[in-house]
Amino acid sequence: MPVVESAAGCRFGGEHAQALEQLYKLVERLWKEHRTSPTRAGDELVYAFGNLDCVVIVNQDVLGALVEVKTKLGNVDCQANDQGEIVATLNTDPKEGGREDGDVAKILSFAVRALDDYYYKRRVA
Repeated sequence: MPVVESAAGCRFGGEHAQALEQLYKLVERLWKEHRTSPTRAGDELVYAFGNLDCVVIVNQDVLGALVEVKTKLGNVDCQANDQGEIVATLNTDPKEGGREDGDVAKILSFAVRALDDYYYKRRVA
């Protein structure tokens, strides 16, 4: 997998292409401005962005590999299909907290809003 740190280097496909592009642009910004120490998962280094409402997990290839979105609404996996387009699929695996009734569009929209609010619109009391 190539390291892809820019959403401009991705081709988005499927019915959620626009939502995926918004998510990837936000992850690109988070990668540049809020990257933290990685956690080792097998042979990979993984990074997580988010809070209790939403977590986005990327590995050291950033946007060039699987991007996992985990929310209270359900989980979505984002990765390239056989045509090289990034597509979103609902992850219904109960071991990972997946839900059968999840809506990919709502999950991606919620994730973008939740992450943007958390990192850029927090108010300090």
